[in-house]
Parts: sequence; structure tokens; C-alpha cells
Amino acid sequence: MKIAIGICARNEESSIIPMLDSLILSIPNNLNNKFHIFICANGCSDQTIPLIQSWQMKNSLINSDLFIIDEANLVESQRIIVEKSKKLHFESIIFLDADIILDRNCISELIKNSINENVQAVYAVSIPTQRKKQSLIEKILNLYDTSSEMFSLRKHLHGRAFLIKTEAWNVPETNPKLIADDIYLSFYLLQKYGERSIKKVDTAKIYFHQISSYSDFYNTFRRRQIEINKCFVLFPDFKMLPHSQVNRKFLWKNLPHQSLTDIFLWLSLIFLKKITKLQFKFESFFGLGENSQWRITETSKKLDVNKKPILILIEGLDCSGKKTTARLLQNKLISNGISCLINIGPLNSKFYRLTSRLVSLHKCPNFVRSMVYAFDGSGDSKWYKNFNSQIVIQISSPMRNWSYAIVNHKYIRIFIMHLIKKNLPKYDLIYYLTAPYNTRIERHAHQVKFGENPEEIKKRFPQKEVFDQMEFELKKLLNINNKIKAEFDTTISSYKDIIDNIVVMLKKIN
Repeated sequence: MKIAIGICARNEESSIIPMLDSLILSIPNNLNNKFHIFICANGCSDQTIPLIQSWQMKNSLINSDLFIIDEANLVESQRIIVEKSKKLHFESIIFLDADIILDRNCISELIKNSINENVQAVYAVSIPTQRKKQSLIEKILNLYDTSSEMFSLRKHLHGRAFLIKTEAWNVPETNPKLIADDIYLSFYLLQKYGERSIKKVDTAKIYFHQISSYSDFYNTFRRRQIEINKCFVLFPDFKMLPHSQVNRKFLWKNLPHQSLTDIFLWLSLIFLKKITKLQFKFESFFGLGENSQWRITETSKKLDVNKKPILILIEGLDCSGKKTTARLLQNKLISNGISCLINIGPLNSKFYRLTSRLVSLHKCPNFVRSMVYAFDGSGDSKWYKNFNSQIVIQISSPMRNWSYAIVNHKYIRIFIMHLIKKNLPKYDLIYYLTAPYNTRIERHAHQVKFGENPEEIKKRFPQKEVFDQMEFELKKLLNINNKIKAEFDTTISSYKDIIDNIVVMLKKIN
């Protein structure tokens, strides 16, 4: 049997590499060269594409192709993969989400259970990873995904990992376009072949990270509901399908036999479903909400949920080479298959970030701006909750504002600094970049000339004596809080040497 493996990826920088690695381990030895991996990156705005390209270069002996489309559409991505698979005469296609980990036997079990000619599609069991601290929504959905007692049997396809016979994949082009793959395919297969055409394979397992916020819960419900509504409008015959094949039924008779904790969770699930239905009807009636049907579920993207990203701080006063170093480091890490994000500004304080931007753009009085800037870094101790990448490169820290306050005797800001210093993040590595004062002036002039920096030199740079004093205070603050790992003069050390030094240190951390 020739098997095509299709992966549709949209903003999966935190999961795509471990997912692909687990896939290779799951492919049976007897397939040899009888499989081909097709990856379609659709609507990506993060580092997913360069990470896939890096993985392909490292695994050049594995048959794989990458397709890139601007539209964020799962069905259109699958359509490209199916067309390629048919041309190469693949008998079946295994479609996989890009944010899962495959069990070692997953692929072989899917193939083995699809041999029956009456079976058109088989799907794997989804097992949620268990975090130490779970939100209420996470507990509710984990119970739903692991219990088989409170809902009727699933008749429809589950889209995280499934095998479908190539000729059975038949999603027509419609207006409006279909987006969610497993909705239409389930209806189509149930109508044409009957419910025995879809089979759940208990021995094929994949692992995933559960969504943990209401917004993600609602976005998932909304996406599915819109797709069902589209299918019923575009294909009226689907309305004739039994209700049990469209939605699973809650078995109230089994509720008294559950533990008190589980009863509370099941009732909470029913309540959540009612709330999401009301919200959906309200948004639909008043035309509220985003136009995009495919809203990304942010909380489900991180695979290793108990591991914080590594936080690297690249610090230094203006025109020391921080941004150039960060970009080159990011490129280096991505080429090594490591997801990496550059962050400028507060790590966690979304409200502060918005306020700071407002007072800066609207040129508020200096006193107001000074008070706002004094709270830079407040709340950043929980920074890691906002990031899914393996490594976060932070450019500049609150200590820059504090060094300015110390040198210029801004006593109120210094007082606030002492109040919030416990909320600052702990950096895993701090690299300090510097350069001679005159070199910085030249770099700034170059940035202004090419439109990279609108600020005049007089506003950007104080006198050399003051500038040197600020640098002294900044390094002092960094060493008090975290300790600088290394310092580089970017007029002496090459960027390559700086990057190599950081990469070596990262290997030691890992």
C-alpha cells in the first residue's frame, strides 16, 4: 500500500518539529519508500515555514514536499495534498494536525484497520496531556475526551489524525468555501456509505494539549457550528442524516453514577455549551465578532505544557546592535529546528503595553509619560504564559528605564521600581552589548537617513558623560537582579562570534 501523509499547518512554530519527529518514529519499517509526506502551510504568520524547511534539510532522505498558500483554510490545504496524492497514485492519505504527538504504533494501526473494503476512513484516539495545574475548562474537556460513559457513541470522523481512502476524499469547491475538513467528510461518508464506513481505532493514539480558555472553547464551537450550518445550506440532503450522527447525545441516566466531582464537571460542560450557543446566536443576530471563521486556538499550541521557554535578554543602550543580534540568533536557532520568537517591550503586561504606546504616540506631558514608564515590567513574572516558542529573545528590559531614572534623579520612579521589582522575570541568559559613543551616533544617523529611526540625535542621546553613567547603572542593575553572562563590544566582536557564544550556552542549559 502506498500511503500519503498530509499535514496542514497554520502558525505551528511551537509544535511542528516535535510533531514531525514523532511521525517519523511512527512510520512502520515495512513502508520503506512507499510513503510521502505532504505539508501545506496555510495562512502562517509565524516561523512555521522556515522551521519546516530546516527540518526538510536535516531529513533530506525522507520524501517530503512543502506547499505554501496565503489563505488560512484547512480544506483548501487538503485539496492540494489530495491532488498531488492522486497524481502519484497513493491509495490512502493520513491527515494529521500539526500540534499533536503520535504514538509509536499510530500509523501502523490506522493502516491495519483501514484494509476492510467497507471502511472508507479510520481515526485515532486523542489523549490530552495532563498539566499539573489545570483550568476549569481544561478539566471539563479532559473528562469529556477520556470518558465514554456520558455521551452516545461518536458516529462522525475526528479530524486530529485520520486515514481516508484517496477516492473517498471528495470535498467540492463551494461558495462560501468549506473550511473544517472533518465536518463535510463525515456527512458525505455517512450519507453515501453508511456509519460503518467510519471507524474509530482504539489502538491508534495521538497526544495533544487541551484548550484551557473560554475564548478558545468558544472559537472551536463557533468554527464547527458555522461549518455545519454551511453544509446544511449547501447540501440540504445532509439534513436527513440521523441526529445521532451529527451530534453526540448526553446520557442523563448515567449522571447519578458519577462521582460528585465529575457530576460538577459534566454539569459545567452542559452550562458551557448553553452559554456558547447563546453567544453564537447573539453574535450572528447582531453581526458581531470577527469575520474569520478559522480563529486560532492559542492555548492548545504548546506541546510540552510543563516546560517554560528559555528567556534570553539582549540588553544595551541605543545603537549597540541588539536587534541585529536578535535577528541573526533567531535565524540560527530556526535553522537548527528550534522555535524562537523576538519580543520587544513588556513580556506579559498587555494593559501596560497599550498604555505605554498611547502616551508615547500622543506625546503626553513628560510627567505622565514618566509615571507610565515607571511601571515597565510590572506583572512580567508570568511572562511565559503568553509564549509557545521554545526560546524567547527579549530585547531590552525595564532596567533601562530604571537606569535613566537613577541618573536623572527621578525619585518617584525609583520608589516605584523598588515596589515592583519582585514582579520582574528571571532571565536564563543575559548578554550585554556595547559600542563606543561616537559609533552609536554614526549608527543612529544611518538609521535616520534610511527611515529606520525618526528621532533626532539630541532627543536620543544625552551627553557622553551622562550616557556612560547610564550604562554603568544599567549593568549594575542587571548584575544585581540576574547577572550578565557575557558582554560584547559590537565594534570588536563579530555578530557570528556573539551568536556562537549564545548557542553554546543554550546547549548547556538544555
